[in-house]
Amino acid sequence: MMQAPIAGESCLLSAAAPVALGHFDELRDSSMQLRPMWQRFANILGDDQLAQFDRHEHTITRAIRHHAISYNVYQDQAAVSRAWSLNPLPFLVSANDWKHIADGLSQRAMLLNQILIDAYGKQCLLKEGLLPAALVHAHPGYLRSMYGVTPVNDLYLPVLAFDIARGPDGQWWVVSQRCQSPSGLGYMLENRHLIAKLFPQAFKAMNIQRLADSYRQLVQNLIWLAIPLAQDEAPRLALLTAGPWSETYFEHAYLAAYLGLPLVTGSDLIVQGDKLYLKTLQGLQRLHGLLRRIDDELLDPLELRPDSSLGVPGLIQVLRAKALVLANAPGSGFLESPAVQGFLPAIAKRLLGEDLKIPSLHSWWCGESAAFEAIEPLLKTQVIKPTYTGFKQKSFEPIIALNLAKHDLAQLREKIKQRPEQFTAQTYLPFSQTITWQAQGFVPKTALVRVFAITNPKGQWDLVPGGMTRIANVDPHVVSIGQGGSTLDTWVESSSIQIGQESDISMSALPVYQARSRPVSSRSAEHLFWLGRYSERAEHLGRLAKELLLMSSQGDTLEPCLAKAITALAKAQALVDQDTPGLAQSTAVFARSLLAKLADPKALSLGFCLASIDVNLKSTRDLFPSDHLRLIQNMRDAIQKLGDSSLASIDSLDEFSLQLAALQGLQSDRMTRDLSWRLLSIGRSIERLICMSETIVYMCHQDVLQSSRAFEALLNIFDSIITYRVRYQGDYKATGLVELLIIDEANPRAIAAIMAQSLQAMAWLPNPSEIFLEAQHKLKIPVPEIIGMRELSGLAMQWSVLGRELSDLIGAQYFSHIQTFRTNA
Repeated sequence: MMQAPIAGESCLLSAAAPVALGHFDELRDSSMQLRPMWQRFANILGDDQLAQFDRHEHTITRAIRHHAISYNVYQDQAAVSRAWSLNPLPFLVSANDWKHIADGLSQRAMLLNQILIDAYGKQCLLKEGLLPAALVHAHPGYLRSMYGVTPVNDLYLPVLAFDIARGPDGQWWVVSQRCQSPSGLGYMLENRHLIAKLFPQAFKAMNIQRLADSYRQLVQNLIWLAIPLAQDEAPRLALLTAGPWSETYFEHAYLAAYLGLPLVTGSDLIVQGDKLYLKTLQGLQRLHGLLRRIDDELLDPLELRPDSSLGVPGLIQVLRAKALVLANAPGSGFLESPAVQGFLPAIAKRLLGEDLKIPSLHSWWCGESAAFEAIEPLLKTQVIKPTYTGFKQKSFEPIIALNLAKHDLAQLREKIKQRPEQFTAQTYLPFSQTITWQAQGFVPKTALVRVFAITNPKGQWDLVPGGMTRIANVDPHVVSIGQGGSTLDTWVESSSIQIGQESDISMSALPVYQARSRPVSSRSAEHLFWLGRYSERAEHLGRLAKELLLMSSQGDTLEPCLAKAITALAKAQALVDQDTPGLAQSTAVFARSLLAKLADPKALSLGFCLASIDVNLKSTRDLFPSDHLRLIQNMRDAIQKLGDSSLASIDSLDEFSLQLAALQGLQSDRMTRDLSWRLLSIGRSIERLICMSETIVYMCHQDVLQSSRAFEALLNIFDSIITYRVRYQGDYKATGLVELLIIDEANPRAIAAIMAQSLQAMAWLPNPSEIFLEAQHKLKIPVPEIIGMRELSGLAMQWSVLGRELSDLIGAQYFSHIQTFRTNA
């Protein structure tokens, strides 16, 4: 007798819409009852939580914004940064299903690695006709420069991904395989963090497998492979990215931070003596392993694509010398072709002596006349895919023939006949549908699951026990994040109790090395330096703009000498255009000009500083928590609220300054005092010296400071008015001003304190001799007795020039690579 569903289970059953005809139902079984894992999930949540998915969806959206999780989509040559899309419901996989998936995909990973060994070695598969030569040698993903190059331990694919789906009968199928630099590991981890936090009781009670050990295994196995290359020292690894404009840059930075690897670009690396080095502030440091996130063809402009600015000249030669563990080795692109999948069953028999445990979608390469003749009458039932997937000149979006009109199908048939080798037909498979939360309801959506296989020291591949499930939000036939799809966290049931599993590579199996600080590449150092400079400049301009808006609201009450001086300062610091009428001429016109420029990212004003902070922070995203990007978004929101009213805009500037102070507080309080923090601090100190000195040049004149309003304005710009009032009880005297703003090292805004901070930070730079001696010689304050108002303006001009000179010297020595790097092999 069938048991009646209990609360929670009954709620989900009644609320969930049925799946489309012909699709496997991940939620219900053939008796229309919830499948066991969904029963447990629904009953643990109960009716109350199941009724709160609007709130859960809002929580996820807020968390994604908080963590600045994004995905760059390219449209019309322009990159559009989209917020990541994550549905609050997980995709559930039973322990039995997962065992079948893990066994089948581990076998397939082994097979693909064996194919690569053969393709770049003896080429028996080609000679025996098991793999057409046109699918290998004619494929842009087959790299001739890799022929005869064998990676360390013959391991081409330390990590790879498979897109799998369930057919109408419940059978799992491999839809595609990603061998070059598979994406998704970072997004999958972030998805898990968000969803497990949303449903902690269900996650624990359902005994869901954890992911952390797999990520540890990934790094430890690369270390294991690199130990012979490093000899007696600890192997150095890095993660290679294409940079902030990569569509998946978020996960590059996220993975680098999570795995503890420096995030590097091709410009950070150099090849010398058949070895790969990272350019750091301390000199060249050899890298022994590289986890890369750029495509094969871009890796080496000398031997691959000559117009690539993302790779490293000479990298292929390093691989020839077996001087680097590269995950993954280049040259696997041809395996991503859907045409190859049609030949895998026979190849598996030849290389492994086994049948494939999980089949590929039935595939016919139209370049074989017999295959095309067999499939042509069935073309309406096929999905037509490019044979050369991922290569723009020969690629196109997959075509679902079922959706084509008769005329369009005829045209497609003619195109195939003209260039048959460029087309591959795959049987259309209606993917299974799983329950999702959509617009206040439980709605089934087509699902495609990406899972990852990671090698272990036994020469086998283990699956990461989870996945990144993608769902189709618009067209049920197209599962693509770039085309509006979303994602689900993938929960895999464990067959045993989860009490912190150990990975296959135990920590004790690896040699113990002395801990060392994180290297800072010259590129990262430059971004950090300018992040410090633009942060400080934004803070200064925000305070100055606030003073200007307050003065513009005072109209005729403003003293002419003060109006003239502060107008000149505003023009010198690009807050208004040079031809803008001054405050003494028209406060209204001046205020409109100021407000118009403040938010403009193309004008050298506050908006430009914020855009520059954003660029420099994103370029070093692996060094900072996501709080920083959230605060930048808050600052952007504050700037966008600037209006036509001076007084209303002051509130927006206050909010901007508050968020910027929070950003600087995070950097000051949470950053380790390593070279990264030193460079950031030096940038801030130098910019503060320049900004404060320029302010003194324009404001510290005897006739200007006779006005109490001018006195207060100067103190406000220096953010020192409270300290002055406490010390001098409102007695506005030039001697007090000089003492507090110039010579008092206890005041962090004073010129003497700024100079001391700069010297202290520069002393920590590697080989700072020339810069440090130059700074020691020039960063001096005359004795107080000889500083008068007349001398002060001239001295301030010298300090401003000195700040720029020091910036240039630091750039020349550490960023421009003028001096020869030392090799620390």
